[in-house]
Amino acid sequence: MIAPVSIVQQTPIITNNVNHFLAISEKFSIAGVFDLFSDRWSIKPSFDVFPPPYNPNEPDQPKVALPTLQAPS
Repeated sequence: MIAPVSIVQQTPIITNNVNHFLAISEKFSIAGVFDLFSDRWSIKPSFDVFPPPYNPNEPDQPKVALPTLQAPS
């Protein structure tokens, strides 16, 4: 369900299952795919998006707001 929403809304995806979304991107345009574990964009978005901080060594990740996209002006 994540990929269809991303495709329709043109919003990037933050995931650790990059291969799944790369396969989908061969057929459909995905706005971006960020690999949380490697801390890099597998599909770079055409606009600035700043992923939330992530430290796999911390047992409890800090509660941070995920990035939101604003409608173009």
